[in-house]
Amino acid sequence: MVDTFNRYINPGIPVPADVSAITGITDQLLQDAPTFDEVISDFVDFVGDLPWIGHNINGFDIPKLINNGLPLTEVSTIDTLRLARKKLTNLSHHSLEILKHYYGIKNKSHNALEDCKTNAIVYQRLRDDILEQVEADYSDIVQTLAGLNFAISGSFAGYSRADVKEMIMSHGGKIKSTVTKDTNYLVDGTQTSDKLTDGIHSGKELKAQKYGTKMIGITELKEMVNG
Repeated sequence: MVDTFNRYINPGIPVPADVSAITGITDQLLQDAPTFDEVISDFVDFVGDLPWIGHNINGFDIPKLINNGLPLTEVSTIDTLRLARKKLTNLSHHSLEILKHYYGIKNKSHNALEDCKTNAIVYQRLRDDILEQVEADYSDIVQTLAGLNFAISGSFAGYSRADVKEMIMSHGGKIKSTVTKDTNYLVDGTQTSDKLTDGIHSGKELKAQKYGTKMIGITELKEMVNG
């Protein structure tokens, strides 16, 4: 990595609740941030005439940037989604999150700069035809969650559901698809689904209430992981 460009942008509209829940970005965080128009020239200067590499960059990122005012007429791109679909035919899905775990990359999720770092590693692997999956090795990790059963519900700022699962499994815990009588903990995030059982709670939350399962957040889980 030679340099980075990373800016918060004030979109001029409230940040949707589900976006805040996943990214941790709030209206308060963006209230003094510059507008997109105010950073365009800095961004263009930073990129220069280098090619752009991104995951689904041709289908999502570039159209989104152009629609919001980026004066882009011609650019060379490399789309890692297209590369992954071509080279990793053993996978049925090729999202950046899936590829992150496939290659054993430990960067955080739902963060622009961290996603770029992840994308850079994924690109290098695909470019160099390093196509084997990196198998998880938890042998050197203290098994602080051994013997405990966990279920997961909701969204977590900076962590994907797969990140939370790996955190639990790498420390000896087991993941259950739903809450049952033998579930020790429900790791409970922010509920963003529009199909909640009673309009407020997820089905797993209601089952946890029914069985008396302890509900914890991501901070409590990390405290347990660290013993």
